[in-house]
Amino acid sequence: MSRKIRIEKEFLVLPAAGQMSTRRLFFRQDGEKVFELDLPVGKKDEIRFYAAIPAEKWKGRELSLEFEESTPETEELMECITQSDEYEQKDHSDALRPSIHFTPAYGWMNDPNGLLYKNGEYHMYFQYNPVNDIWGNMSWGHAVSKDLLHWKQEPPAILPGKDGAIFSGCAVDNREKVGALAENAWIFYYTCGGGASAWSRENKSPFSQKLAYSTDGGKSLLTYEAGGLPCEQDEDRDPKIYWHEESNAYYMVLYLSGSDFGIYRSKDLFCWEKTQELTFDGMMECPDLFPLETGQGRKWVFLSADGSYIVGDFDGFQFKPLQEKQSVYGTDLPYAGQTFVGTEEKILVKWLRTWNKDETYTGTMSVPTELGLTEKEGKYILTQKFTENFEMQKKIFMELESYQGDEIELRGMNGRGTAELEITWDIKNPDERALELLLGKEKLRYQAEEEQLVFTGDAGINEEKSMTVPKDTERLRILSDGPILEVLSGDGRVYGAFELNEKPEDVWKLRVRNRKMVRIYTVG
Repeated sequence: MSRKIRIEKEFLVLPAAGQMSTRRLFFRQDGEKVFELDLPVGKKDEIRFYAAIPAEKWKGRELSLEFEESTPETEELMECITQSDEYEQKDHSDALRPSIHFTPAYGWMNDPNGLLYKNGEYHMYFQYNPVNDIWGNMSWGHAVSKDLLHWKQEPPAILPGKDGAIFSGCAVDNREKVGALAENAWIFYYTCGGGASAWSRENKSPFSQKLAYSTDGGKSLLTYEAGGLPCEQDEDRDPKIYWHEESNAYYMVLYLSGSDFGIYRSKDLFCWEKTQELTFDGMMECPDLFPLETGQGRKWVFLSADGSYIVGDFDGFQFKPLQEKQSVYGTDLPYAGQTFVGTEEKILVKWLRTWNKDETYTGTMSVPTELGLTEKEGKYILTQKFTENFEMQKKIFMELESYQGDEIELRGMNGRGTAELEITWDIKNPDERALELLLGKEKLRYQAEEEQLVFTGDAGINEEKSMTVPKDTERLRILSDGPILEVLSGDGRVYGAFELNEKPEDVWKLRVRNRKMVRIYTVG
């Protein structure tokens, strides 16, 4: 069954039913395929949400829509496709949706991409499947914020095409006014996942790094066919590009395969020369290479997706490690962090690999943190702290000294459970290092002798997880926002994240030996 639609509005609104069972939906104009995606199918009463995709480029034209395989379910869904001039963002279940951690209204989200501060706004692009809450149809979603805490989701900026899926990439500081592009063009690089979609397999498209640009303030990205870097290995990916002032050129760090990475240089973002290939055992994907100031001058940090990092020197051509690999994450929930371009501070956003049980979306972004380098016992350590915007929006939530008994009840704000709370706990005195946060059926407790902060999830949903907290830690900050707990030490050396699976009906309770050591704030 096919359906002809004359595109008259900005968006096509597609029904997303089921989850795992998908069918390819073809979009054809005058018999030629112009777009396709894998749409989850089911009966009409199984529609979980409606997803809007940009259709402006087809406005005024007639499209023919057809599923690869026609079934009673696909015929029902075909009749549910509509048009709109508004970008629909109606989520249907938000009992545990966080407030200051970005989540998409619906769909799957993973790696942050193209992080850019421009004209007073933070732009965050991200790996996105707009029509299902499992991985697929890889596009770049888009969100904008003025303070890194409150985000507005924008329509997807670029969708997969005949050459492949839109995988991870970065924004570029266009100080050299690239090629024939307008001076106000915003420049991006992304991995084109040739072979990652049926359409690209039909065209035998390879993996490659492609240049994209925007002339409408980042709302839409267009591929610039003249730029790019051909594939060297099977699936090299995840370009991150900066301008290196001292050597007067751009440099790119790229993941190759296994534990191998490449460094490339370019004067114009079109022609690239490899200057180094590196192997760091146990590190893979989403490399970043950036400088940070220390008391001994500037040092460079090579960071990979799982939070592993190596500190060294970099001259614009080669990176020389100075010490062994370390990790900036204490748990396995954060992944694929990326830093912003256009900020004086080095600000990091991580993808938190949450499951978001019973929701219409999957994936959460961390609260952004500012990176630093500190030296301890002759070793450089990468640190994180909450941003200045975060600190400015904190207010005292409750005074603890007036409470009697061993347990303090933490009642939430505006019926949202215990959302948007920061618990700051001073633990300088070993005799006062006793704290438990009771979260319904889940619990966060500190075990001083083992130097562990332990999260115990609901039985059958979340196994026990823990993170190391060294004995010389003087302060812990526990941020609670919907289903997310992020933990950060006062000196920034300790960071971890946990996902709750409980709905916030139960009153949360705090057990602490010395209440004078605890302060509780609201944030945002």
